[in-house]
Amino acid sequence: METLDFLFDNKEVDEKQTIKNVKKFFDTKYNSLLALTNISTLKAVDYGSTKVNTSPNNSVETIRVRQLQAKEYLKAIHECINSLEPLKAQVLTYRLIEHRKVTEIMEITSYEKTRIYDSINEACCEFASILKLATDINLISYKEQ
Repeated sequence: METLDFLFDNKEVDEKQTIKNVKKFFDTKYNSLLALTNISTLKAVDYGSTKVNTSPNNSVETIRVRQLQAKEYLKAIHECINSLEPLKAQVLTYRLIEHRKVTEIMEITSYEKTRIYDSINEACCEFASILKLATDINLISYKEQ
């Protein structure tokens, strides 16, 4: 029943805070996921006779599991972006992932500045709601009642 709760959710979404949450997510968490997927798990071979105790948090197996989870999250994130309307997907990618300037996005898309900003905001809200449905990541903020 929990999976259908979103259908009956009558809470009012705080769009401004949701947009901030999405932008913060791409500035911090998204880059962490990318970095985690690029960590090398290979260790140098040591033929020394002394046994070294390592932290269980640093084991190759744990790192590998985290990498696989990060790849799954990235895949889900990119699928959510691709499910947006083409302009919104473009603008979200250019602005929040590639960190392009609005003037560059204007040249690429042939839209005016206000349309770009509106599209970024709309894309953030739609992305947050799709991501909530597709994963356990919830970037949506609700207004206090």
